[in-house]
Amino acid sequence: MILALPLALLACRPDPGAPSYPDPEPWAHEGDDFYADPFAEGEERLGYGVFYEGEANESLVIDGVENHFYIYESTFSVATTDDRWEGYVADEISNNGVGWWGGGVHWDAARDISGWDTLHVVLKTDVLTDWYVGITGGGQEVRVAVAEEGLSADDAWHELEIPLSLYANGGADLTSVTVGVLLVGEGGSEGDTVTIDGLYLSRGAE
Repeated sequence: MILALPLALLACRPDPGAPSYPDPEPWAHEGDDFYADPFAEGEERLGYGVFYEGEANESLVIDGVENHFYIYESTFSVATTDDRWEGYVADEISNNGVGWWGGGVHWDAARDISGWDTLHVVLKTDVLTDWYVGITGGGQEVRVAVAEEGLSADDAWHELEIPLSLYANGGADLTSVTVGVLLVGEGGSEGDTVTIDGLYLSRGAE
């Protein structure tokens, strides 16, 4: 399912406030394996500065000045966990029980991501309600249902590879993106969790 939401609808959302992405605590397990997620042959990657610790050709930084991670209206909390897909930690998102939960990476200056092919994200949950991964470009928010991209509520890791063409075909202008990734769920109960890791854009993989 792909949902396209006009900017007028988004205007109802209050100012999300200060960025809310926690700094991971120093890794204390010396000698533990670093679970790298190696590049495929010919692949390039763009990291968003959250939910990914692996290598990238280009990495953005959540600096709280021009690049932000927002939790909308305190609808969820984030904690790090060493149950991860890659890197040293993953992030566990916990529903705060207000009927919906959402957050995202926001850029003050619109970015052109049209040269990239695929949005990668790895998710794990045992409670799956209506959950979406979105992008906003040119004032148009487009969401893709993660259940239709392969996520199941089986408490196992699922690596999703979402073609950016889905967002472009839904009406998002990928040459003028202001929300690089939107994570949003509808419904669910307080304490429901989704663990997230391995978030990046890629292009050129053979």
